[in-house]
Amino acid sequence: MKKILGVFVSVMFLLVPFAVATPALAAHNADGLAGYWNFDDDTANPTLDSSGHSNDGAISGGATYTAAGIAPVPGNQNALTFDGGDDYVTVANDSELDMTGAYSLSAWVNVTDVPVGTYRPIAFRGATNANDIEVYVQHTSGDLIVAHNRGNAGTFDYVGFDNPTVGSLFHLVVTYDGTDVRAYYDGVAAAVVQGTTAVTAPLDTNKGWWLGKVDHSAFGGINLFKGLLDEVRIYGTALDADEIAALGDYSNFTVDSDDPAEAFNPVGTDHTVTVTVDPALAGIPVLFEISGPNSAESDTVITDGDGDAVFTYTGAAEGIDTITACIDLDNSGTCDEGESQAEVTKTWFLQYFATGGGSIKEAKKVTWTFGGTVGFDLDMNPVGNFQIVNHVAKKSCHLDEFSFLEFDGDATESPVSEKDIATFVGSGWCSDGSTVEDVTVTIHDEAEPGAGADTISVSDDDLGTVVTKTLAGGNFQVHPPEE
Repeated sequence: MKKILGVFVSVMFLLVPFAVATPALAAHNADGLAGYWNFDDDTANPTLDSSGHSNDGAISGGATYTAAGIAPVPGNQNALTFDGGDDYVTVANDSELDMTGAYSLSAWVNVTDVPVGTYRPIAFRGATNANDIEVYVQHTSGDLIVAHNRGNAGTFDYVGFDNPTVGSLFHLVVTYDGTDVRAYYDGVAAAVVQGTTAVTAPLDTNKGWWLGKVDHSAFGGINLFKGLLDEVRIYGTALDADEIAALGDYSNFTVDSDDPAEAFNPVGTDHTVTVTVDPALAGIPVLFEISGPNSAESDTVITDGDGDAVFTYTGAAEGIDTITACIDLDNSGTCDEGESQAEVTKTWFLQYFATGGGSIKEAKKVTWTFGGTVGFDLDMNPVGNFQIVNHVAKKSCHLDEFSFLEFDGDATESPVSEKDIATFVGSGWCSDGSTVEDVTVTIHDEAEPGAGADTISVSDDDLGTVVTKTLAGGNFQVHPPEE
């Protein structure tokens, strides 16, 4: 069942093809994501690291891609299969992957078999006869073993967890919080059957990672994984229960949005929708869908290092658009209502409007700041959003209800003669919890080209009266232009 991330309504007048934001994963993702290999691209870059750290892997042997039996992750296309003979992936050493404290491994795993005398390595940070971190299935017991510091001059320590699934796909998470190692199979904590969870921290001996390989005399030399690996993630943090549950079942993600209830934009400008997934993890696909007069094909945006997905498009075809953001669990390319977590923003792209902003300075200090858009809706009622900031009083007020709007002169550029270009009266709320009513704002153009030619007058007992002054920076426009 889908979790609806957000619903956003926009009034538009024309359409320009929209642009979809690309992942902006930071050098240090807030969730600690250090490496992410989804094994989807089987052509240009088969083991691309999607974490933003460029820790791309390299395939050795004949590991191949398959679309069968892959992880149930939205947008997933392929998984990587290993034949147990010569297949593995190498990820070179990188400081982001050199954890000596907390870390986590998340992967979808299908171990084909664990024959007598053969270990099944899943992930190792190490080299020949020296490993910092080991995650593997032990052949003698069938247990999952997590070990630190084998042959790397550190203190060897390990813990064993009860038999993981063999022969079918399951979601594996291993976490280390700096003291204890824990393992989860499909979100359920695995029972400890060897040693204790308290394990000595791994050393950093500048080793890279092997996915599907170990080469150590304690294992009798090289052992290789046989089966399927998909959606492998390594974190520099210990994932919590909510994060583990969400990575194992994307229907556990919910959403939020801090977008305003209403936004007002001039014709032809961009509208940006931002939603945040919860848990706030990077690399989560969010589908954005537009329905209405400006409907277009849906597009997917990947959450950034803060768990945000940002979608931007430009347009204004007359009517109301509904922008829906969701995690497309069934890969249908559409957002179903399901268990919705809806946020609604009415975005008005106005045909007749005054828009702009600027500031007033006194003694080289900014004392007032103004900005916003006010215009007429389809029924010629005044609508908009205008902000007034009194920097001296440290008070900002937001006008969002308007009783009057008049364009005394229409111009997208400075008019040929000096005139008031717009006057409006609005009411709203302020940062100190107070309200303001019937604030009158007049925008005046001095018939001079360029920014700084406009003056503004604001009159209200609560705000104080701003004597008409030239804006020190900024400008206002009205539309449509003069004929």
